[in-house]
Amino acid sequence: LEIDSDLQKHLYESLERSRQVHKATGASGIIIEAKTGAILAQVSLPSFDASLFLQPQASTKIRELLNDETKPLFNRTLQGLYPPGSTIKPFLALAALEEQIIDPEKKVSTPLAIFVPNEYNPSIIYRFPDWRDHGYLNMAEALAWSSNVYFYTIGGGYQGVKGLGIERIVEWLRKFGFGRALAMDASGEAQGFLPTPSWKERTKDEPWTLGDTYHVAIGQGDLLVTPLQVAAATAVIANGGTLLAPHIVRELRLRDREIIEEKTSKVLATNLVDDKSLEVIREGMKQAIKRGTISTFYSFQGPLYGKTGTAQASKSRIYSWFTGFLDLKNSPIVVTIMLEGGQGGDSTAAPVAREILEWYQKERVPIEDPDNF
Repeated sequence: LEIDSDLQKHLYESLERSRQVHKATGASGIIIEAKTGAILAQVSLPSFDASLFLQPQASTKIRELLNDETKPLFNRTLQGLYPPGSTIKPFLALAALEEQIIDPEKKVSTPLAIFVPNEYNPSIIYRFPDWRDHGYLNMAEALAWSSNVYFYTIGGGYQGVKGLGIERIVEWLRKFGFGRALAMDASGEAQGFLPTPSWKERTKDEPWTLGDTYHVAIGQGDLLVTPLQVAAATAVIANGGTLLAPHIVRELRLRDREIIEEKTSKVLATNLVDDKSLEVIREGMKQAIKRGTISTFYSFQGPLYGKTGTAQASKSRIYSWFTGFLDLKNSPIVVTIMLEGGQGGDSTAAPVAREILEWYQKERVPIEDPDNF
């Protein structure tokens, strides 16, 4: 396997501590080599003792596992469907750049909220909030400070900016690996869900509205992704534009350890975006680490790029995210963390990622190779 057993153990322990502290119902963590798609560690919590299935007298314990309401047999990394929150914003920004929706240096007003009339009854006014008044922001700054209003603007349009619209948003998210299986070499991978106007009309008997597009543009609403998809998409930013199928098997051997097959990386798409577009997104994710929303990493030493997310499905259901990459020259490392609970991405998911990355720098990056950064 590609699994690094020490890294796997460290990820498990760190993620489990965070889950207990924040009383999260579940959690997921995955670490991928961005240039190969190799999965170095993958954890889904709560977990279980797989050896039970090899014990002839363990039927009672197995039955308890099957009936456990916390679903320990459910692989949240591959199968869990969650709103991604602001972790979706780098990909909306890339889509907007590729479609030439906005100049990345254009300053957009991002107040505490914007007010938009109902398309069918203008006397009804809807309020779409941000988490603070950010003033005027360009694209990199909007990523660093995770401005909702900026992404409402490039997603659905506002004040002279036309916006992508839901059709192009869905088209680009699918290019980045969302809304489809990624051909991973493990069973049960979920496809996720990309909402469309035809789906809403068919299932809810309601027309699609601008508000629906705004919600998708900030990773809310009916948009659902897996942690595996978020990690694979983040790898696209890290490796220069290639979408890879994440894989866990390195080679097949006979009992005498003779190698009979070596696995190679499976490329799903190449040259997805222009290098200049990637530079803008990287700058925004770097600023998020150095001075933006991810205060957990302010003193972190190393070329790190990141994005947090907090998706609130209801008052009691919060999903806390971090996704990012350590930009090692030999092979950038992607880390994606998600907890079903907590106070938000920076305070809940990011500390797990920091602990893992600091361990990785110390234990896996050769001291004699300073140029690796």
